[in-house]
Parts: sequence; C-alpha cells; structure tokens
Amino acid sequence: IQKRFGNNQIYTFIGDILLLVNPYKELPIYSSMVSQLHFSSSGKLCSSLPPHLFSCVERAFHQLFQEQRPQCFILSGERGSGKSEASKQIIRHLTCRAASSRAMLDSRFKHVMCILEAFGHAKTTLNDLSSCFIKYFELQFCERKQQLTGARIYTYLLEKSRLVSQPLGQSNFLIFSLLMDGLSAEEKHGLHLNNLCAHRYLNQTMQDDVSTGERSLNREKLAVLKQALNVVGFSNLEVENLFVILAAILHLGDIRFTA
Repeated sequence: IQKRFGNNQIYTFIGDILLLVNPYKELPIYSSMVSQLHFSSSGKLCSSLPPHLFSCVERAFHQLFQEQRPQCFILSGERGSGKSEASKQIIRHLTCRAASSRAMLDSRFKHVMCILEAFGHAKTTLNDLSSCFIKYFELQFCERKQQLTGARIYTYLLEKSRLVSQPLGQSNFLIFSLLMDGLSAEEKHGLHLNNLCAHRYLNQTMQDDVSTGERSLNREKLAVLKQALNVVGFSNLEVENLFVILAAILHLGDIRFTA
C-alpha cells in the first residue's frame, strides 16, 4: 500500500472493500474523461483499469437495477481521511452516468454542499475544511429509464459543542470566518459585529493575522453562499435574518453571569 501510495495510486481493493489513502493534494483522477472510462455495460470490474472509486459506483449502479434492491456506500475513516471528497465523487459520477439533466443536478448539488460546508465544517489540525457532522445521501432513480431523478440529504450528530469551545489549533464553524471577512463594514455595524475576534466564541482560536489572500477567498465564499441560499429557496430577507441569528448567537456568548 505504501509503494502504491508513493506512485499516486491511492486506491487499493482488499476483497470487496476499497481502501483510500488520502493524498492531501489534487490528483487528475476525477475528470469527466476518467469517469467515462469507468462506464460499464455490466458493472463488472475492468482488469485493465486500476482500482478506483468509480469502479465501485458502476458496480452499485448496475446491481441497483439487476437485483432490484437499494445499494449503499459506507464511507468509514478518521477525520481528514477523505470521506467528504469521496462522497462528492460518488454523486458526481452517478450524475455523469445517469442524470437526465446533469447540469441542473450538478448545480443544485454544489449549492447544497456549499451551505452544508459553511455551517457544518471547520478547520482542524488535519484538515482546513473538516466535516463536523455525519451526512446521509439518498439518491432516487427511475427504474424504467435508469436515470437519476432526485436526491435527499440527511444530517446527523452535528458537533454542537464546537460553537462554544474549540480544541487547541482548531476553529469554530466556517460560517463565522466568512462573516468576519465577507460582510461589509455597514453590514457588520448593523449586526454590532465591528470586531468579530472580540467575541468569546471566536477569540479562543481565531487569529487576527489572517492573510490577505485568505480574507479575499472568504469574501468570495460568502458571496457564493448567499447565492446558494437564494437558489435553494431563501429570500434575501431570510438570508439577512439568518445572519442576524448568527450575530445573536455570538452576542449571547459574551454574556457573563456573576454571583
């Protein structure tokens, strides 16, 4: 496995189990061309192709219709092992494989993931964008056309304690960094958030010396988040109220009680 990893072969089959070793870098193994190379008429593994997540997806896709029963992927591993990225690639391949309106589903999925990442991901010692909850994806297919027709996402076990206290070297949820760097001075003033680092829930680990590039990226991410919220059905007023609620949470955290 170590030798394969050194050759950027991050996937290895151990029986029916596919082992992934996170390379912590971008590899050109998830392109549309690679996805199409794994298309199969039967779902059987192709001996000429190296082990890959897409092979498992193809097998599950065909077994779904051949066996007439639901198929399931269980992604297991410690934080930072690549589970979130793997789940994205599974859905991406199925969208490429079986979606009747691929562009629409791709866009919808990206917007939903953007929202989930903002409110449920945080920086940890192993990962700058680590999931702090469990996601359960459910994809629906049309049996007759063998096409992907819809999806549902359920969330479980959100790490709520992170809001009030973060482990050393880790951050609060990403949304607060986006607010700190992405809101205009006028918006911050309206929410009484002139100095976000002064709030107790954020000053435990949040640093003032954030690079200019990172601040710029956070501003872009907040703009994308606002767009994503609009796309999934939030009005501009509801988005504003959402930010008011987030600001209220920070202010509540500053209340101190004395005997």
